[in-house]
Amino acid sequence: MREPQVNEESMRSTLKDFALDAVSHEFRNTLTIIGCYIQILEGDLLDQQTQQGVLHPALSYLSVIARQTKHLQTIVTELLGLSHLENEQFKLRYSRVNLMQLVRQAIEQQRQLSLDHTFLMQVQDEQETIFASCDATWLEQVLTNLLSNAVKYSPPGTAITVGIERLKQAIQPLSSTVHIWIRDEGYGIREEEQEAIFTPYYRVRSRETADKEGTGLGLYISAEIIRQHGGRMWLESQPGRGSTFSFSLPLEQD
Repeated sequence: MREPQVNEESMRSTLKDFALDAVSHEFRNTLTIIGCYIQILEGDLLDQQTQQGVLHPALSYLSVIARQTKHLQTIVTELLGLSHLENEQFKLRYSRVNLMQLVRQAIEQQRQLSLDHTFLMQVQDEQETIFASCDATWLEQVLTNLLSNAVKYSPPGTAITVGIERLKQAIQPLSSTVHIWIRDEGYGIREEEQEAIFTPYYRVRSRETADKEGTGLGLYISAEIIRQHGGRMWLESQPGRGSTFSFSLPLEQD
């Protein structure tokens, strides 16, 4: 009886993807634990500082460790997302998500990490709830990426505004979309660079951004996540006048 042939290339690819998933999972778990202990230490040192009235020198070191830990978490997430996209293994797990709540949650998380910036939220109606069928985990990653980029590429002391609004379709009155945008007061992006901003590994190069860290994958993966949700992502920017990254998603019918 003839033994079934095994595609060695396919098997190697599967094993590589499995190994990447396993290693990424372990990295993320470890980095999450490190981040939790950093927060505990920061809280203890802040309490001591309050009681003694003296700036504790270790706080500045912990701040650096926290930033680098967050940077590693971002790299792991982006590399894993890229691997899944390239191997067509990127799967969305849909659920009914309160987008207003998700946006507020992402803003609050970024506010705790970025004390040098002011975060504002712009909505049509504070009491409105906007629901969409989407993958909450990956959509939160998109928001986190756009918010962290806004922080990274805008000077301390500036404001970052996050907006969300429901838009009715003129052609199909029964359907609607949600428009979410993140606006910063940063360095801006030249027009000739804007077309390439959503391509893999592309990074804006300028005097102001020369020292900024990154893989150049975040915006590409974010735009692809939105595309697979049936939406789109775009950019409006002028050098010296900041940038606005926007995306739209289809909404559930009322």
